[in-house]
Amino acid sequence: MDLLERESQLARLGALLTATERGEGGACVLVSGEAGIGKTSFVRHFTDLHRERCELLWGACEALFTPRPLGPLADIADALPPALAARVHEGHTHNGLFPALLALLRDRKKPVVLVLEDVHWADGATLDLTKYLGRRVHAAPALLILTFRDDELGLEHPLRKVLGELPADSTHRLPLPLLSEHAVEHLAKQAGRSSRGLFRATDGNPFFVTEALESDPGEIPSSVRDAVLARIAGLSTPAREVAEVVSIAPSRVERVLVKTLLGSVATALDECLDRGVLRAEGGWLAFRHELARQSVEQSLPPGRFITRHAEMFRALRGRGEGTAELSRLVHHAERAGLVSEVARLAPVAAAGAAKASAHREAAALYALALQHTDGLEPRQRAELLEARAHSCALTNLLDQAIDARLAALSLRRQLGDSLAEGINLRWLAHLYRFHTGELASLTYARAAVQVLETLPPQRELAFAYTAMTWTSTLGETPAAAVTWGDRAVALAEQLDDAEALAAALNARCSARLRTHDDPVAWAELKGCLALALENKFEEPAARAFMSLMTLALMHRQLQAALDYAQQGIAYCAGRDLDLYTARLYVRRAFAYIELGRWQEAASDLAELDHASTITPLERETSRFLRAVLNLRRGQPDVTAALQQLHDSAPRLPLYSWYARPANACAEAAWLQGDSDAVERVANPALAAAIGLGEPWRLGELAVWLKRAGRLPYGFDHPVAHPHALELAGDWRAAAAEWNRLGCPYEQGLAMLAGDEAALRGALRIFDALGAAPAATIVRQRLHALGARDVQRGPQPRTRTDPHGLTRREREILDLLVQRLSNRAIARKLHRSERTVEHHVSALLGKLGAGSRAEVIGLAQRSAPAPRK
Repeated sequence: MDLLERESQLARLGALLTATERGEGGACVLVSGEAGIGKTSFVRHFTDLHRERCELLWGACEALFTPRPLGPLADIADALPPALAARVHEGHTHNGLFPALLALLRDRKKPVVLVLEDVHWADGATLDLTKYLGRRVHAAPALLILTFRDDELGLEHPLRKVLGELPADSTHRLPLPLLSEHAVEHLAKQAGRSSRGLFRATDGNPFFVTEALESDPGEIPSSVRDAVLARIAGLSTPAREVAEVVSIAPSRVERVLVKTLLGSVATALDECLDRGVLRAEGGWLAFRHELARQSVEQSLPPGRFITRHAEMFRALRGRGEGTAELSRLVHHAERAGLVSEVARLAPVAAAGAAKASAHREAAALYALALQHTDGLEPRQRAELLEARAHSCALTNLLDQAIDARLAALSLRRQLGDSLAEGINLRWLAHLYRFHTGELASLTYARAAVQVLETLPPQRELAFAYTAMTWTSTLGETPAAAVTWGDRAVALAEQLDDAEALAAALNARCSARLRTHDDPVAWAELKGCLALALENKFEEPAARAFMSLMTLALMHRQLQAALDYAQQGIAYCAGRDLDLYTARLYVRRAFAYIELGRWQEAASDLAELDHASTITPLERETSRFLRAVLNLRRGQPDVTAALQQLHDSAPRLPLYSWYARPANACAEAAWLQGDSDAVERVANPALAAAIGLGEPWRLGELAVWLKRAGRLPYGFDHPVAHPHALELAGDWRAAAAEWNRLGCPYEQGLAMLAGDEAALRGALRIFDALGAAPAATIVRQRLHALGARDVQRGPQPRTRTDPHGLTRREREILDLLVQRLSNRAIARKLHRSERTVEHHVSALLGKLGAGSRAEVIGLAQRSAPAPRK
């Protein structure tokens, strides 16, 4: 793992070393932080960077039952002159050892960096040495670096007195902070793992982060557990009891509640706080890290585990069963095995969590409630299933949502409840629309309409008409979709139902904008979002954000699409609406591809790779967009991958209105110079687009056919403006229009129809993007024109590399496959770590990868088979 967020501290240490070299005197540096913060790694990194500038002496104190006298000096004795080493081995300090060591520091040709590690465990003699050298090091060309855990220094710790007596002018404090959430995300991506929940579990402690990333997801690393339990073992019995009680409470627990359970705990609590096991947050107590809490809780013997949770449940219940306490009561009841209490409280707690937009928690609580429903009537069980299905759907657990809806539907049919049957059918249409596409969705939507039309008109029928609007839109029958949308809007207005109206308007406007840039529909759709936000209709608001962004992509309003994505992701992520968050990420990746921001597109797609919940439809769309990105960058075997995606479309339709497999396959064929393949792929899709009357999709296909010289004679159908300009032969206006829209790749393609100056401009665009196949075509055309001084492309070595890598990039890739860190690569190549960091970042971008793990996997899959 890379050393992150330590730049300012490294700079300060480097400045002190430089001052020492200039004869400005030495310094004592106090490197502090909690256990696992990376003090050793930090100092090692510093000394590795400056090894040629200084002499290094390194000794460490240890947490022994009886500390070694002068243990750190014993570690460095072999590096000392024989006479001084002999004094060290004598093991006492009245033989002139301290002055002799100071004289050694003064007399060396290079500055000496003397590291005394973990001085919080130092024996008395080492503390005396620390004080002696710390007060005199300013007179020597040396740095005395002391590392210690500041979270283990109680008020009476002897090191406190030593540190307080060091001279202020030559003593420099370098506390190392916890890593930020951004740094934790970076390390997770580097390891090819999801960062979800990692920062909360580790609080940014580097040791916990790296150990968690090297362990199986969801498991507590044995190294972390052992470190935590070793610290707990050093506490007194009353302090261990305090730690146990705090450990069974997720997140934190009130100080007064611990007192209720254990009685007077002031002394024991102070011990836990002084030793850095717990931290106080106002009237609350918590472990410093969630992994530490889990380690202690899981170490409890089964009998004590149950007893502790039962005691906590009774203490909480004694304070009442208000909404704020319900989830906690369920948690402790379940762990204490109080089945009847779980059955009674879990549904109420789940409903409260759902109302508070904590939908992930609600889904888990409903699942827990359903495990204890043996005595429930069918109607009550159906209600629980429906509530769980809703929470699962919002958090993108579609398989579980569908299972719950189907079970509820069966129960409602047994009960003869037509209204509830229609509601479940309508929701199944909604779920299957996101899961496998239009066919199953249409079946359930029709069934919902048939059932609900037998009942008096009500809001659920309006929602069923809305479901028919969406499925007709996806099924590419926009006229029918608008008709269904009109019926949905009319009924919602008749019933004066704002939520049904917001859903109906969204669907109808989307159907209209599917084929036409209709200003009235745009205004209505924006009004639909405002209506949903004003009334706090969470899911209709999320759908409106998604529709606005999708349609903005379709009509190439790319900046507006990014704005809707930013607002929508913030809105949905803050409410556990994972279903919509994931879809917005996919669409934003496409926007970045169109805008030429390909590294940002790769990052969004990598984020989806690590998503724990994503629908099959979005997974396929994400794979498709990655293939498009790799195609334009010239990655191998992309054409075959695109064709496979195109062939799979009938089984799992890619209803991404903004990006079509046929268009991408036509582009792939054109880039390979295969005009027959362009015609073979594009013509069937062209006929469908003509029937639909979709100007952007139709225009894109027509342009690919024109570039391949295969546009049908007499083609005269309305297409989007930039495509119309290119089809008319006005490449300058087409390029200018693409430039206005912010689409550099399309701009460069339009310029291919121009003169030599236009071709050179296109080449600059493609080279800047890293669009190697398109750039190759431009160079071929320039050479055919007899142009001179054509900007060189990749060297022959690069052209023969399976990934189009330069010699240096291949060298970096080979070292990454060996799982070397940036620092290790820098040492091997004799380059700075910052230079290597730039090389690695560029390599990830060129390969379209979002993490080191992804790069390694790509390299291993494409490696030639060993010779037999």
